[in-house]
Amino acid sequence: MPHGPQSEGHVAQLSAADAVVVHMPSPHAGGQLPQSCGQLLHVSLPPHVPREVTQLVLSCMAKDAALRPAPASAVAERALPFGMKICAVRRTERPAPLAAVEMLASLDELLGRADHLLIALPATARTRRLVGADALARVKPGVHLINIARGSIVDQDALRVALDDGRVARASLDTVEPEPLPPGHWLFTHPRVRLSAHVSWGMPGAFDRFVDSFAANLARYVADEPLEGTVDLEEGY
Repeated sequence: MPHGPQSEGHVAQLSAADAVVVHMPSPHAGGQLPQSCGQLLHVSLPPHVPREVTQLVLSCMAKDAALRPAPASAVAERALPFGMKICAVRRTERPAPLAAVEMLASLDELLGRADHLLIALPATARTRRLVGADALARVKPGVHLINIARGSIVDQDALRVALDDGRVARASLDTVEPEPLPPGHWLFTHPRVRLSAHVSWGMPGAFDRFVDSFAANLARYVADEPLEGTVDLEEGY
């Protein structure tokens, strides 16, 4: 930890949506070291107290994907071993991609249950601003919103209001609108926002997978076999 005359104590932020602030006097600034654990820590609990991961619900707004693993399925596969409860909603009544995933009937039910709300939808006319003021009014207070899809799905003005009043405790945004954001945009500096540069798809070997998928479909096309990952022109994805 840093020390010096410019600080009167050490402050460590243990963050699960900025969870706990721990303060310990610094002897370098003339403070007295505590004599007991009771004197050691001054703990300030936030409005949304962290819980064990096994108590958390990950809710996925997912697309109907012919290719697997779809992004939401891949996230669910990684969350399940930690004991998280996974629920999802999507456009059609397809069965759950994983046995442990609970498929819900409505977006309202999904919003009300989510501790972590994962957006993994295509950008279409029907999904534009789907997560807006009305949806954000129905979320569980303190929700963590994660967008790995398209920036147009989230109404960023409504998100700002929900972040400021605490309904959304954290927004982790890999996609925004527009891309790139203009200099000085509020998303760069808001304390409850974490941005990444539209790279959630990236991993070692990602381009090899793209090429392998294309080559496999080309072979199917030449053999006059059904293709994988075809686009529904009416739905737009």
